[in-house]
Amino acid sequence: MYKPAPPRPKKTNIIRTRSGCKPCRQRRVKCDEKKPSCTACTRLGQVCEKYELDFQFRDVQVSAKKPLNTRRQVNKNENGSNTSHTTSTSHLSGDLGMGNAESSRSPGLTWTNSQIQLYRSEKEQIYITHWEERCVRALRLLSHDISTLAHEYQPLKNSLLALSACSLSRSLPERQIIKSNGTLFKPNKNHLLYSQEHYGAAVREIARTLIGSKTCSNPTQILATLILFCYMESVQGNFRALHCHLDGIGRFIQLNLSCLSSDALGSNLIAAWLQSKYHGWWLRMYFSTLHLQRYQASLSAPSEIISALYSSKARRAIITSIMSESHRINTAAVLSLWRDNHVFAMDSMSSSIDGCIAFLRTEEKKLNEWHSQLTPFELPTESFSSLDEAQPSNVHIQPLRFHRHPFAMNYAYYVVARIMQSACFPNGLQQYASGDQTVPVNDESTRSWMRILLRIVAGLSMEECATRNVYTIGISNLLVACILRCFDLDVGLWIQNWLQDFLSIPILEEGSFPISQALDIVRIVNKERRSGKDIYAIGITKEDGGGNGKYFSYQSQTIYELVLLGRIRETGCLYFESVSVEWAI
Repeated sequence: MYKPAPPRPKKTNIIRTRSGCKPCRQRRVKCDEKKPSCTACTRLGQVCEKYELDFQFRDVQVSAKKPLNTRRQVNKNENGSNTSHTTSTSHLSGDLGMGNAESSRSPGLTWTNSQIQLYRSEKEQIYITHWEERCVRALRLLSHDISTLAHEYQPLKNSLLALSACSLSRSLPERQIIKSNGTLFKPNKNHLLYSQEHYGAAVREIARTLIGSKTCSNPTQILATLILFCYMESVQGNFRALHCHLDGIGRFIQLNLSCLSSDALGSNLIAAWLQSKYHGWWLRMYFSTLHLQRYQASLSAPSEIISALYSSKARRAIITSIMSESHRINTAAVLSLWRDNHVFAMDSMSSSIDGCIAFLRTEEKKLNEWHSQLTPFELPTESFSSLDEAQPSNVHIQPLRFHRHPFAMNYAYYVVARIMQSACFPNGLQQYASGDQTVPVNDESTRSWMRILLRIVAGLSMEECATRNVYTIGISNLLVACILRCFDLDVGLWIQNWLQDFLSIPILEEGSFPISQALDIVRIVNKERRSGKDIYAIGITKEDGGGNGKYFSYQSQTIYELVLLGRIRETGCLYFESVSVEWAI
C-alpha cells in the first residue's frame, strides 16, 4: 500500500494583510496594526494613516483580443497526449442561444457603438419574430395592427418587446432539482430580465406622456400600450398592478370613447380591455376569501362600452362579460346560505336567492341574443337541435369539433354561462336546506350542458390551449368552476385525467393559470364526493390580494389551507371544513 503524501512545507510564514497602515505599506514593512498608531509610525514620528482601497473609474474601449473559450493545460496522460478542458464564458438564454454581445461575435474585434446598436437590433428582431409567430395568435383581437403601430410609437414598441420576452421566459422554463420537493420549474431568467427592462422603459415613457397633458393626440397608440401593460401583469400574477392599470384604462376610455369607437382598432382595444378585466377576475376567483367572492360589485360592462364593440372579434368580450357576471351572481346566491363565519343562515336567504335568480334571468336574455348573432361558421361542425342530441349516450366523451380554436373557446364560454344561469341549483339548494329533501339540487339540464362542455374540451388541442389561451380565460379555469356545479363523480374523474395529461406534456400554465393548482382542487372535490359530500364553494382563509406575483415561479400565492363549503348527501346538512394544501412559491 502507498503511504499518504507528506504535507508540503510552507514557502513563508508571512501572513499578508490588507488592513495595515499606509506608511508601512509604502515602506513595505510589516505593520503590527496597533491603535491609534502602530509601533513603527510612533517610533518614526509619522502620522499612522489607515490604508484604503482607491477605485478609479475611467471610460475605456474594450477590445476582445483573447478567445472567449479559455483553455487550461493539464498533465500528460498515460499515452503521452495532452488533455485540455474547455470552459465556455457564453451565456445562453433558453433555446434561442442569445448571449451577451461579445460572446456572439468573433474574437479580436473592437466593439463600436454602431456594432452594439446592430446587436441590439438583432436581439430585438428575435423577440419581434416571437411576437408575430406566437403572441399575436394568442392576442387575436390586436392582430398584426399593433405591430405596425409599434414601429411608430416607442412606448408601444418597448411594451411589445417586454411582453414577447415575458412569453418566452414562461414558455422556456428552467429546471431546478430540489431534494425535498423534487423538480422545480422557474421562468427563464435571461428573458425575464430583458422583459422587465423594456417594461420599465415603457412605463416611464407613457407616464411622461400622460402626466401634465390635458389633451391626447394619439389615444389608440396609448391605449394599445396600456393594454399590453395589463397582459404583462396578468401573466405574472401581479393583481395589484393589474387592477391599477385596468382602472386607469377605464377612465382613459371614458375620456376618449368617441375617438376610439370610431376606429376598428380602437373598438378592438376596448374589447381587449374588457377581456383582460374578466381574465384577471377568473384568476383570482378561487384563490380569494369566501367573503370577497360573495360581496363583489357587478361585472357587467356599461351599455355605452358594449355599443362600441361592433366587430366580430369583439364577441368574445361580450360573452365573457355575460359568463363572468352569471358566475358572480350564482356564487353570491350559494354563499348567501352561509354567514361570514361559515355558519348556516336561514334569515333573509330567500330574498337573497330570489334577487339573484332575477339577475340571472336578465343575463339569460343577453346570452340568447349573443347566441342568435353567431354565424354558422362559429357553431359546432356537428349540428344538434336539443341537449339530448348534443350529449353522448355512454360514458365515453365524443369530441365536439369546431372550425377554429377561437370559435370553440367562445362556445365553451357560452356553455359555462348556461351552467351558471341554471336557477334549479340555487333554488333546489335553498329548499333542500330548508328541509324539503325531495327537491333535486342538480337538474338534468345542468348535467347536459356539462357533458357538452366536456365534449368541447375533448375536441381541443392541449398545445393550442397552452399557446392561444395565454391572455384569456382558460379551459382549466372553466373546469374548476363547473365541477362545483355538477356532482357526477365520473365527470370529476374525467376532468382530473384531462388535467393530468396536460401536466405530462409538460405544460405548466394554461390561461395563465397553474395547471397543478387546478388539478389539486379537482382532486380535493373528487375525494369529498367519494366520501358522500358535494362541494359548492372553495376559498382561502386569509385575503392576500393575490400574492406577490409569479416573477420567479408559476404561482403567485403561498397557500397552506383551503375552506370548503358543501352538503353531506346522507343527512342533507350544509357544512364547512378546512383542508391542508402545500402551495408555496
